[in-house]
Amino acid sequence: MHILFVHSQVAEVERCLQELNKVHFTVSAEIVGTPEEFSERLGSHAYDLVVAEYPGPDWRETQALELLSRSKRQIPLVFVGRILQRETVAEFITRGAYDCIEMGHVGHLPVAVHRALDEKALRDERDRAQIGLRHSEARYRALAGNLSYGICRCDLHGNFSK
Repeated sequence: MHILFVHSQVAEVERCLQELNKVHFTVSAEIVGTPEEFSERLGSHAYDLVVAEYPGPDWRETQALELLSRSKRQIPLVFVGRILQRETVAEFITRGAYDCIEMGHVGHLPVAVHRALDEKALRDERDRAQIGLRHSEARYRALAGNLSYGICRCDLHGNFSK
């Protein structure tokens, strides 16, 4: 799993990685500290998850979410912070964050990551199925709408039926 950490404290990133390692996640991690680095990495690398510090120095409240949304990447984002008020958590989730975890309860991170990745896989599968369905419908419309083609029905023995 490839995680992009938006964090200023390497020690806290290490704590997060230790928790993920405890449940046997194989993690490749990168750390960025500025909005510019974050945007550049999103544009040049593929990530399974973003873990962002809240509040982050030199970051507006949901700037990581806004930049992620602008990138058009469907990557789950989890906020981690020292103290997170319920109202703040509700606002962040409403704006598109997957989850918010206090560093005092960082043991919850593996559960949030597992759920986020499962939901992302389901969303990706649904999107592929929708694309396949649209393609199939377009092919059927093209076949049924083209008068130069004839449609006939045959039984199992190859006899034409009415």
